Amino acid sequence: MPDTFDRDGAFSIELGRDKENGIQQMLTLNENLYVFSTKKIYRVRTAKDVDPARQAPETRHSYQEIYPVGCSTPSSPDRSFRQSGSSTE
Repeated sequence: MPDTFDRDGAFSIELGRDKENGIQQMLTLNENLYVFSTKKIYRVRTAKDVDPARQAPETRHSYQEIYPVGCSTPSSPDRSFRQSGSSTE
């Protein structure tokens, strides 16, 4: 069978090619998954998010770089969020 894609199944995704940009924190906000890495902040976009009407069955899961500053920067949004005492649990 050719390369099939189950858009409703579990998946893994690689966020860029920089091996030194490790994931530090993940946060769900307004039904969106945000990934805070060492150098950047991403939003994960599922196929359902991109194509909710299922008009393009080949639509794949993807990600969008939201902010070019990550957790290793002293003024990063994630660092500020964690220092404020907010909790995601």
